[in-house]
Amino acid sequence: AFPALILSLYHGHYDEWASYCLDQRRSTETYPLIGPLIDTGLGVSAEREKRLRNDPRTDVIGVGDFDAYIASAPVWPTPDVGDAFRSAYRNTIPVMFVNGDWDTSTPIENMLAIRKYYPNSRSILVHRGTHGARRELFDQNAEVREKVRGFLKTGTFPELEENVSVAVPEFRLPSFPAPSAASE
Repeated sequence: AFPALILSLYHGHYDEWASYCLDQRRSTETYPLIGPLIDTGLGVSAEREKRLRNDPRTDVIGVGDFDAYIASAPVWPTPDVGDAFRSAYRNTIPVMFVNGDWDTSTPIENMLAIRKYYPNSRSILVHRGTHGARRELFDQNAEVREKVRGFLKTGTFPELEENVSVAVPEFRLPSFPAPSAASE
């Protein structure tokens, strides 16, 4: 539904976006605290914050969540763990990384950058996978799901494709007719 909401905003139709925002605010679902307590509370190093703020892509896509995360970190009860904790280091624990190439929250580059510190790791790049690529992949591919379960039980890696695909999602269309080229 999200692409339809963006198109609606672009074309000046704000009702659906307003309804979406109200629904989010009125939700009685519990809010998982993992985001603010870990993603936000643990903070970023000064070097990482500088890289985020000076990334040339922010001119196009904005600062996203990182600006709010950094600004709100002091209000969460998570103690500052220091830059040593946030620094990457070599670790031989068996790790499997799963990342979607349609993930707008965690870019593939993050996985590629961190996996070099895990020499006993495997990566699965999920074509058309979003931030929920692991769930999408496991829901659609029982063979991969069973191989990953085997890894979790034994710590040994099965023969596994590094590039897999999930089905093209169904996108909801905006509720208004498509504007003609002449009216744009």
